[in-house]
Order: sequence, then C-alpha cells, then structure tokens
Amino acid sequence: MEFRNDYELLCPPDPLPPEHDRATPKHGATNKYPVGLAVLETPGFLVGHVVALAGGGRWSTDGVSSPYQVAVAFSLLALALAGFVWLRAALLAAGVPDAIAVALTIASAVATNAIHYVAKEPAMPHAAGMALVSFLLWRLVSPRRGIADALAIGAAAGLLLLVRNSNVALAPILGLLCWRSGRSRGSLVTAALAAIAVLALQPLSLHALWGDWRVSTYADEAFTGAPAGFWNGLLHARHGLFLYSPWYLVLVGLAVSGARHRSVRPMLLATAATFLAFVLVNGSWWCWWFGDSFGNRAYLEVLPVLTLAAGVSLSARTVSRAGVARLSVAVAAFTLANVYLWAGYVLQRFPQDGNHSAGDAWGWIARAADPGER
Repeated sequence: MEFRNDYELLCPPDPLPPEHDRATPKHGATNKYPVGLAVLETPGFLVGHVVALAGGGRWSTDGVSSPYQVAVAFSLLALALAGFVWLRAALLAAGVPDAIAVALTIASAVATNAIHYVAKEPAMPHAAGMALVSFLLWRLVSPRRGIADALAIGAAAGLLLLVRNSNVALAPILGLLCWRSGRSRGSLVTAALAAIAVLALQPLSLHALWGDWRVSTYADEAFTGAPAGFWNGLLHARHGLFLYSPWYLVLVGLAVSGARHRSVRPMLLATAATFLAFVLVNGSWWCWWFGDSFGNRAYLEVLPVLTLAAGVSLSARTVSRAGVARLSVAVAAFTLANVYLWAGYVLQRFPQDGNHSAGDAWGWIARAADPGER
C-alpha cells in the first residue's frame, strides 16, 4: 500500500502525479485506480521477479527493472492478442461466416484506435478490458456448460469491473446473453458468486489503503460533463470517437440496419442500449476527452460488442461473395486511414491531448511537408 516509492520509480521523466503528495490516514500517498489491471499484471510480475532473482545481481529486484517491465508488458500484449482470437471465436459461435468473422476481427485490431492500445500502450486498461469482453462474449454465446465454465465467466466479469468500474455499462448485452445462454440457475449463481469474490478485492484494498470502507477511488473527480459531453465524446474535434475512429460508426450502422430482422433484434437492441450506456457514462465524466488519447479510448471496451453485433447483423442477411469482397476492401481502406492517422499521433504531428482541429489531425502529413512547419 506504500505507493510513494512506486510513483518515484515508475513516473520519471514524466511529472509525478498529484497523488504522490496526497497522503491517506494510513499511508504516504493515495492511489485512485482500481486494482484489476494489477491483478492481470501479477503473472508477468512474478515471472520478472524470478528472472531478476536468477540474474545473479545483474538486475535489481525492486519490481521495476527490465525483467519486470518486459515480462509485464509482454503478458499484457499476449492477453490483448488472445482477445482477438476470442472475438473471432465469439463471431463463429454466433453463426457468423468465417470470412466475415476474420474481416471484422482484423478491422477491430487495425482499423480502430485499438491498434495504439495494443501495440504501444498495453499497460493501460483498455486492451486488457477488450480482451476480457471478448472472452465473455465467446463463453456466453458458446454451448459449453459446467462448473469451470461458470467460474471462468464470473471471474472474467469481476475482473472486467475491477479493470475499469465504468465497464458496468456493459450490463445490457452481458445480461441478455446470460439470460439467453440456457445456463441453469445453479450455473448463473456460481458465476455471480465468483464475480462477487473477485470484486471484493476493491473494497478490501481500499480499506487497506485508507483505513475505512469505501467504494469510490476518484474522490476529487466527478460526473459533471453532461449533457455536452454526450455528443462531444462522439463528434468533437477533441478525440471525438466518430471523427478519429470512423469504423465505430460503420459498426453502429451495420448493427442498426440489422434490427429489422426479428431473429437478431433482441441482441442488436441490447447492443444499442450498451453503446448508449457508454455514451452516458463517458460523456458525463468531467474529462470526457480522456486526456492524451488516440481517438476516444474510453469506448474501446465496447468495440468487441459492436463487432459481434455487426457480424450477427450481416449473418442475418444473404451476403454474397461480392459482398464479402466489398467488406474486405472497406476494412483495407479504413485500416490504411487509421494507420495514417496513428502515424501522425505517434510522431506527435498534432497534439496528443486533443487541442487541435480534426483538419489538423487528418492533414498532418501536408503540414509535415511544409518547410515553414518544419
């Protein structure tokens, strides 16, 4: 629970966060983040510790030397990549043709802002959250049953909420899939108990840090961005989701267009309710642009849900070979555009905090070629 030294070891050359100088009644520094990502990092941390111990003094065993950083980063990267495997498996289990499933999975990885949080920022919570959502979608649409299945679903759901508490916005789609999965009442109770056991880590850790029982970890921050934040998070030049990651708009359009098919309508309506919940939660947050962000990163956890809904929508209609070809061309086009925009972001050709126009971002290469700009 002593986080002061962690900030001093991990943050430089970036400035130390305000929490470094804010003591709790029991300890010398606060920590506002939930513990889910730390739980997911634990296997990599232990591997790094074993390597550091075996190094014969070559590396420090302080928890942040090279073996720890490499092992943790690659374990999170492996989890993120597994998420795309689970997403394709979920699409196939839902009856989506393999060609469409592959195209949509590739698009989710490289035609959206997910590319940044997998390839460059795996230690942020979003790639891990996407992987957990994909795992849950796969398990809930698959026919497997049994105690191990129920425990895995419950533990993953609990971890998902521990990674980011705002992932509670996924309740409409996960609730519908649980209800329609045909699992017994006993299995659902087992899953719920597993989720509660994992979620108990949050109040327990906060009690150890603060010395009292609490749930909130953001005491100085609040949901004050509504209502402007609702549409700003989607359309504003400061990281608006549809402006910087337009593939999300394609997925929403595909999901909405499929709602006329009665067989898939409940799932697509639940997807719409889930996306709306994300708009309400993220748009209400005071920092609706979410700081430095490639696109609006707060929507990444809903990406697997939208992808599954788009696949189900397409599978409800007759998709010809030409239609699959058109989808593949669209994926390629959106991928090229996304990689182009990402290059400008990584090279810092426009401000990463979003204080720029959409034209500044999408036109970065023209300014880079201008001798005056150089």
